[in-house]
Amino acid sequence: MNRSLQLTEEYLSDRDQTTSNQLRVLTEKLRASDSEAIRFRTDLQTEKEKSFQRHQDLESERISLRTENAILQEKMSQARFELDDLKLRVNAEAT
Repeated sequence: MNRSLQLTEEYLSDRDQTTSNQLRVLTEKLRASDSEAIRFRTDLQTEKEKSFQRHQDLESERISLRTENAILQEKMSQARFELDDLKLRVNAEAT
């Protein structure tokens, strides 16, 4: 009976050791996964902020270009008006 008890204790001790090792490995994997998830979220947040800033920059550039385009359109319109006025004067002086 003593031998049977000893074998049972050894078996349970080995099983406990195996379970502890498996638990340790799984805990390490979980920590690694958590660390990877944190790094991924950080990278994603950084990329989101960069994209938002790029969008803001492009929007500012778009507004600036539209304003510049409107100014140039107005200048072109004014130049056409002056050209037409000069043509009328030249025609009036020629006749």
